[in-house]
Amino acid sequence: MLTVIITTDDSDSFLHEYSTLFLPFQQEGQIAFCHWNPAGKDYKSALPELSGLVAAQTEWRALVALIQREDDLDQEQEFPAELDNPFDFCCNGRQDGYEVEESNIPLIRLAQMLGGVPEPIYEFADDLVQQPETGRWMRDTVLKTTRESIRQQRIKWSVLEDKYQFSGPKPCTVWFLVSRPYPASRVRKKNQEPDSPEPKKDLSFAQRNRYPARARFFTMDCMGSRYGRGTLEEFHFWMAALTLAINDYDGGRVEPEKLYQIHLDLSTEQWRKLLSDYCNRLSRIRRMMERRASALRTRAHQEEPPKEQELPDFTFKVTVAMDPVNSSELQVEDGDLGLSRDCPEDELDWWGRSVRQSGRAMEKLLMAPRRALDQACLYAHRNSSVAPIQVRKLDSYQQEELEHLLMEEEIALFQTNADEALPLGRIRRDRRKADRQVRETIGGRMSRRMTTIAGVAALLLYLAGFVPEWIRARMQGAELGPILLACAIRLGILAVVGLLTLLWFRHGLRRKVGDYNAVMRTLGTKINAMCEFYSGYLTQICTYMRGRGALDLIQSRTVAVQEQTDRMERHIRALDRCCRQTISWMESMGLERMEDEHSGQPEYFNVEIPPEENEAYELRTRRSILKRDRSGRQIRVPYPFVQGLEFEREELFK
Repeated sequence: MLTVIITTDDSDSFLHEYSTLFLPFQQEGQIAFCHWNPAGKDYKSALPELSGLVAAQTEWRALVALIQREDDLDQEQEFPAELDNPFDFCCNGRQDGYEVEESNIPLIRLAQMLGGVPEPIYEFADDLVQQPETGRWMRDTVLKTTRESIRQQRIKWSVLEDKYQFSGPKPCTVWFLVSRPYPASRVRKKNQEPDSPEPKKDLSFAQRNRYPARARFFTMDCMGSRYGRGTLEEFHFWMAALTLAINDYDGGRVEPEKLYQIHLDLSTEQWRKLLSDYCNRLSRIRRMMERRASALRTRAHQEEPPKEQELPDFTFKVTVAMDPVNSSELQVEDGDLGLSRDCPEDELDWWGRSVRQSGRAMEKLLMAPRRALDQACLYAHRNSSVAPIQVRKLDSYQQEELEHLLMEEEIALFQTNADEALPLGRIRRDRRKADRQVRETIGGRMSRRMTTIAGVAALLLYLAGFVPEWIRARMQGAELGPILLACAIRLGILAVVGLLTLLWFRHGLRRKVGDYNAVMRTLGTKINAMCEFYSGYLTQICTYMRGRGALDLIQSRTVAVQEQTDRMERHIRALDRCCRQTISWMESMGLERMEDEHSGQPEYFNVEIPPEENEAYELRTRRSILKRDRSGRQIRVPYPFVQGLEFEREELFK
C-alpha cells in the first residue's frame, strides 16, 4: 500500500539532502512525498500535489511527519500545544468539544481534510422523568441538546464536509508523527508556565480537538535544528517515519484516541560503515575517471595535425561510358515520296509505319544512356565515402576552410539543372508536334485519282477554249499549222505548271519530314552530350560527398572525444558532490570516515549512463529487512543500520 508522507517547508532541506535514502522506496511505489501548505483551507490550496499522487490508487494511507525545531520552543506560538502531547492544543482544552466549526489550527484542519469531519456530539444527562402512562417518576437519560441546535450542527457539519471534499479516494488511515521536546526540557518549560485555573473538559484529547476517528497519533522525543545540515536526532526522526511508512499495523496494535511514543534503535556504527564504504567506493571510481580523462586528453593532444598542411583532395572521377549514338535509325527516309498522297503507296500508312519504327528505335536508344547512367551512379555511390583510415585530422582553421569549399560545391550542385542535359519531355513534345504537322501536310495533298481528274479537267477546259478558235480558222480558210503549234505549246506549258505544282506539294511534305528528322537528330546529339554532362555532374557529387563525409568524420571524432571527456567530467563532479555530501552526513552526526580497505581495487563503472540513472551511485545495501521487535512481532526496517522500532502507549491524564 502506498504511504503518502506529508511534510512542510521546514523539512525540505533535510529530505533533499538525504533523498538518496528515500529514492529507492519512491521508485518501488511504497512511499511518496507531498507538500503541505498550513495556510490552505481546502484540498487544492493545502495539498495541491495530492490528487496526482493518489489518482491511480484504490487504497492508500497518509503519514503526516512534522519535526519541531529548538527555536520554536523559545518563541511565542500562535497555537501552543501541550508539551507532553503535541496533538492537544491548549486553546481547545476549555472549549466546548460538542460544537462543529472550522478549526483555525492548521494541523486539526489537515486531519479533518484527510480523515473526515467528526459528526456532531450531542449532550445527554441523567434525570428523573415522569412516565405519562403511570405518572411515576423514573431515572432516565435525557437529551439536553435542543432540536434547533442539532439542526444547526448538522448544517455546519455538511458544509464543512463539502468544503473538504476530495475527488479521489481518501486515505484508509491517517498517521501523525510529531516530535516533542525531551523530558527535561518539558519539565523546565512546565515550571515556567502558570497553572491554568480552569479544568479541561471531561473528554479525550482527540474529542476535544475534534480529530477524525481514523487518525492515529505518534510522538518522538526529538528536536531538530533550524540552521543545522541534519543532526543525528533529525536523522532518527526521519528513519522512524520511513520505518512507519513501509510497515502495516493492524487496528489492535495502534488504537484510536491514544498517544504512542516511538523509540528507534539505530546502529551508528553500521551507519558509519555504510557511509564510509560508499564514500571510499566513489573515491576509487573518481580516481579511475581522472586517469581515463587524463589519458583521453593526452591522446587527443598527441593527434594534433602539423602546422600549415594542405587540405586533402577528395576528387573522384566518375565516367558515364556509352558508345556514340547513330541517329539515322531514328529518322524517316523520304526518297519514295510520289506526286500524290497514294502513289506509289498511301502516305498516311507509310508515315504511321515509319513513325512507329522511329518511336521504337528512340525507346530502344534511350535504354543505353539509362543503363550507363545507372551504372555510373552505382559506381559513384560505392566510392562516395572515404575510408576512415585515410582521413587525417585537421585543425579548426582547416576544417573551416574545407567547410567553406564544400558549401560552395553544394551551392553549385543546387544551381545545376540536370534535367536540361536530356530534356526528354521537350523532345517528345517537339516530336509529337512534327508528327502532327506531317499528317496535316499529307492530308492536304491530292490523291492520284484527284490528280488525274484535275489534269483531265484542265485539258478539257483548255480544249473547250481551243475548239472555237480552230472552227473560226477553218471557216476563214486560214492555215491550221500555226494554230496547232500554238495549241501544243500552250498545252505543254499547262502540263509543266501542273507538274511543278505537284512537285511543290511534295517538297512541302519533305520539309515537314525533315523537321521531324531534325528533332530526332537533336535527341541523338543530346544523348551524346548527356554522357559528358553527367560524367562531370556525378564527379562533382561524388567529390562533395567524399569531402562532406571526411569532414563529418573528423568533426565526429572531435565531438566524440569532447563528449567522452564531458561525460567523465560530469561523473567526476557528481562523484565529488556525493562524496562531499556523504562526508557532511558523517560530520553532522559526529562520525569519522573509516579507512578504505579496498584501496587500489578496480571498480566497474559505465560512463555512458548518466549519474541520475547510474547504479554505481546507489548505497548498495539491503532494503526492507524483516526483524522482530520486543513483543515478537515482525517489523520491516528500511536499512540494516535500523535495528528496530518500538512504540508504547503513553498514559494521558485528563
